[in-house]
Amino acid sequence: MINVMKAQIYQLKKNRLLFLIFLGVNAIVFAIGAMMILPMAKTNYSGDEYVMNVQASYFVALFWSMGAALVQLIPAAAAGMICAGDFKDKTSNYEIMSGRLRLESYAGRVVLSLIVSMILSTLTLIITPIILTAMVGWGDTVTIRSVVIRVLASMFPIFKMTCFCCMLSFIIKKPAIAMTISFAGTIVASYIINTTGSVNDSSLTIFAPYNLGNILMYHYYSTYGLNNKEMEWMIFENELASDLLVRSVCISLIMGIAYIIIGYHYHHKDDLN
Repeated sequence: MINVMKAQIYQLKKNRLLFLIFLGVNAIVFAIGAMMILPMAKTNYSGDEYVMNVQASYFVALFWSMGAALVQLIPAAAAGMICAGDFKDKTSNYEIMSGRLRLESYAGRVVLSLIVSMILSTLTLIITPIILTAMVGWGDTVTIRSVVIRVLASMFPIFKMTCFCCMLSFIIKKPAIAMTISFAGTIVASYIINTTGSVNDSSLTIFAPYNLGNILMYHYYSTYGLNNKEMEWMIFENELASDLLVRSVCISLIMGIAYIIIGYHYHHKDDLN
């Protein structure tokens, strides 16, 4: 399994497409953050509705959850390249013919996909807030502790998402198609969820994109009477709901393991053509 992982790491270094996708996703997230934060940095924005100290924590509070749609591109790309990249040139066939177990070949690719996906996804979540903090400061909209908790909790839906993409990659066997279907499928699922009018249904935790966005979201309420009675202030809740966290952990682990088992069952009986 270790040799399989080493071979895949070498291919990732040689190809660099995953690295370019990672840079592209982060560039888009940072561009959104810069456009929203820098023009109003370190000032109180007094528009028609809200007054807020606009610094890096403001971006995290209001716009972080929107990045869930982009973050899911990372697991799709990682799983597609690592799990489906060796079928076209018959490398997977040669591995089996040389005496390597299918379980070893399968496990090496899945484990590496999970490691790469979770590392790059975590970096995607924190790079823009770190850069904005260096430029304009953190602020006091939300606490750093709440951000750390949400980043750790987000690993579970990312795990589930990556397992799903690995399963599809072994079934489809073509990296580009596997990546496209994985990413497009989760986007369509998110769109359907958000247009059904039932997005508060706790059962929707099974959908990884929705689950990830919900974990990253900071709920808030508005109030008057703080410093200026004529202006409305946004108060954000730092705590992550315990029931959401428990559902996310349990469902992500159960479904992720199920995806891995289904993928291996298919790979074990597949003729690899």
